[in-house]
Amino acid sequence: MKFRSRLTIAVCLAWVCLARFNHASGEVHLPPCFGDNMVLQRDVPARISGYADAGESVLVKLGDQIVGETVGAGAEKPWTVMLPVLKAGTIPDITIEGKNPVKLTNLLAGDVWVCSGQSNMEQTLAMGPWCKYGGVVNEAQELVAANHPTIRMFTALSKEPWSLCTPESAKSFSAAGYFFGRELQQHLDVPIGLIQAAAGGTPAEYWTPRAVREAWPGFAPALESAQKVLNELQPLFDADRLA
Repeated sequence: MKFRSRLTIAVCLAWVCLARFNHASGEVHLPPCFGDNMVLQRDVPARISGYADAGESVLVKLGDQIVGETVGAGAEKPWTVMLPVLKAGTIPDITIEGKNPVKLTNLLAGDVWVCSGQSNMEQTLAMGPWCKYGGVVNEAQELVAANHPTIRMFTALSKEPWSLCTPESAKSFSAAGYFFGRELQQHLDVPIGLIQAAAGGTPAEYWTPRAVREAWPGFAPALESAQKVLNELQPLFDADRLA
């Protein structure tokens, strides 16, 4: 079970955001992790990335303010624009203008955490078809109380967009992630973004930062095994990304 924030958020989000999405040729397109209701990290420059045709002009606005201009490089290479430092709270809509406009609404700045790991992170707040080992003690009471509109949740590699934390959305989200986010918000009083990126049954070594594993003796075989899995999955990610 891992919770990752500012120091590792860029690496985690690169996988979460770019591993899977459908690209429509000729249109500005954003990975699913950039969408309505999302939370962007406060107090540091945040970035937004997407895809556009090679040579296509891309303009990014925060409200009415132009905050970045770039050029598309095709389906193989994302464009990136850095947003200004955002303070915790509500932020203006983000509009991306190219051959087509994309507008992101109901946005917040706060603390964003990637909730990664194995089955203990994947276990959901409530029992249901979404997780055969889901459910927590006092499940009914916890669900009724799971109404936190400034906690936003996103599950990587799913087709579901960012959602506000409600009893309906929280029931199929990571229980550990939910309780962690709720505790943080109660103490920090800032919006919280939770990104679930967990897969039951995966080796713990796969969720250990690469630099740490490389520095420890005895981890070379596990590192080679993880790289083999990544090499096998990469063509599948690429095929889905370019579909």
